[in-house]
Amino acid sequence: MGQDRQDLTRSATPVSMPDVFVPACLTPGTTAVIVVHNHPSGDPTPSADDAALTRRLQEAANILDLPLLDHLIVGEGERYYSFREAGRLSPVPSR
Repeated sequence: MGQDRQDLTRSATPVSMPDVFVPACLTPGTTAVIVVHNHPSGDPTPSADDAALTRRLQEAANILDLPLLDHLIVGEGERYYSFREAGRLSPVPSR
């Protein structure tokens, strides 16, 4: 009874690299990956956690030789943020 009420909103959700890449690796014909998530606030501006996730995604993609084409954050309406368009992803290697 003497406990403070905890904030039940979620500002970040952990992302498991196997959850992202195993389905891609098991799907015949997969040649690249695009990761998309939304910001329920409607503001697609990336957080520090989003930037860290993008670095982890890029590292995993490089190890698997599966290009990460983009990491997109979808906001309200037609607003979005593209890490590729912002120049925050390594160039995609030519095959």
